[in-house]
Amino acid sequence: MVTMLYDDDCGVCRSCARWVARLDRRSRIRAIPIASGEGDLLLSPVPAATRGSAMHAVRRDGRVYSGGATVPVIVGLLPGGRPLAAVVAAFPGLTDRTYRAFASRRAAASRIFGLDVCGTDQVSLDHEPSEPLP
Repeated sequence: MVTMLYDDDCGVCRSCARWVARLDRRSRIRAIPIASGEGDLLLSPVPAATRGSAMHAVRRDGRVYSGGATVPVIVGLLPGGRPLAAVVAAFPGLTDRTYRAFASRRAAASRIFGLDVCGTDQVSLDHEPSEPLP
């Protein structure tokens, strides 16, 4: 089981969380908003000021992944996702840069798709996203 934390104020983020939930037929991923009591507890190793700037994944053992590092964790749990997860995990720098490029434009993407627009238009992490936090 992995907990995926997302920005509930962002239309694109909410849509991604719903998409993951639909694909997750084995219920291996639990999606909760970053700005929730449980989100605060799970993300305690992540500086509070940067939590909303990226999605996060938290494993049962407490390891926290942020930004592009969440992609192989989440995708690998989806049906048929292991091969893609292996590819993106093999290129963590490229995966993180791609994630950041999209995430920094999520307000614009929300507007384009007619979704609620969040106030965060940049991705700034105070920790290395490619390495899990203890």
